[in-house]
Amino acid sequence: MKRLLFAALLVSTIAASAPRLFRTAKLAISMRGLPYRERRERLMGPFFPSIGNVLHATSANETLALVMPKGESRDSALFFDYYAYPRRTKIYAQSASYGVDPNPPRTVVRVGDVASLSSYAAMRFDDLQRSAPVVPNPVLRDAGTRFVVPLVASIDGVVPWRYVIEATLAAQKPAQVTMTFWPRGIVKTLTVERERQFRDLVYEVFGVIDRGWLEVASSEPLRGSFALASPGAGANEIAIVRDAPSAPIRVPAGKQLWLVNLTGAAAGLRINGHGDFVAPHDTVSRAIDCPCEVDIANAGASVYAFATEKMPDGGTRFFWPETSP
Repeated sequence: MKRLLFAALLVSTIAASAPRLFRTAKLAISMRGLPYRERRERLMGPFFPSIGNVLHATSANETLALVMPKGESRDSALFFDYYAYPRRTKIYAQSASYGVDPNPPRTVVRVGDVASLSSYAAMRFDDLQRSAPVVPNPVLRDAGTRFVVPLVASIDGVVPWRYVIEATLAAQKPAQVTMTFWPRGIVKTLTVERERQFRDLVYEVFGVIDRGWLEVASSEPLRGSFALASPGAGANEIAIVRDAPSAPIRVPAGKQLWLVNLTGAAAGLRINGHGDFVAPHDTVSRAIDCPCEVDIANAGASVYAFATEKMPDGGTRFFWPETSP
């Protein structure tokens, strides 16, 4: 009886695998006599020639960073490493791992369905787009035609945390919007038809990974939302500043005081009676326990101040200045 059951199981297994075995044998026969490269291309599709394209486009002395799109298997990277030998490679499971490597290879290869030369910034943004927005339903506030966003950023934290500005701008009529990213002074103009959303405003608009503040001028009144967001760590709404507060600026609480010089003039300050200085259009932070009172010592300067505090769960709490009576 056991032999009959075993025989039945064997026959069913052979029957189930026979079509695949037949196809494999047919493929092997069809490749007899073909050159090695053509055999690899038939088996691996466009991935195999893409390896050669990358190797021909790079120096033999370069170490290649093989970076996989977030959530994809390591198989492609391992195959690339095998066929690239003796070229030196270093495999990263995601762009975030590359971003925190203190000494990464300079040449980045995106390894997915095909291999292609890329950049860390481009792969970082690609990974970001694979995740859902942290703020799916932003609440828009009146912003007018000129305003400031005192903190914008596209920076990396501890893996896998990244901090970006998720933003939405809306206008009743098509608006020409000029954005200036300070302190770098990068200026970009874009059009807002009715509503425009950004997953990583600093990188999408200015093409950089950095931190600073934003000056906005629009041909039409805008409504907007800006949030410092990190997948897995939540989001903090960032203030839209239409009018800088008059001195003295009072910040009610927080452990880290941030000072933003909104003008092209150097700002001499007094913080709780102690002297300080912020260069034109610059942003600085000071480890000061607030409440704080910030006074401006020289005419012509305009400063915005706010504070932050790290929370036990790894998040950040923001404290905006008190409104003048």
